[in-house]
Amino acid sequence: SDKLKGTLFSLIQTQGNKNIVLDIGNCSFCDASGLGVIVLGNRLCEKGMGKLVLTGIHSDVEKLIKICRLDSVLSIAKNMDEVDELLLLKV
Repeated sequence: SDKLKGTLFSLIQTQGNKNIVLDIGNCSFCDASGLGVIVLGNRLCEKGMGKLVLTGIHSDVEKLIKICRLDSVLSIAKNMDEVDELLLLKV
């Protein structure tokens, strides 16, 4: 989670990216610190008038996101077409 946090900070705050697409398809496990970093990245994007979109979510990680009720806060896309739609809604 520390590496992801550093990368998100760099992309958003240093490089000025507003929209981030985070493909977590290779992640079959996520703990509280990982979820915290994702929520932080989401807040940073929103603060910059952008959006963080998660895609490629493993079913176990998706269950955790729903249990924590973060599915109402985070933007989740099943594929790149949905990513495009979610990003267009923000513009």
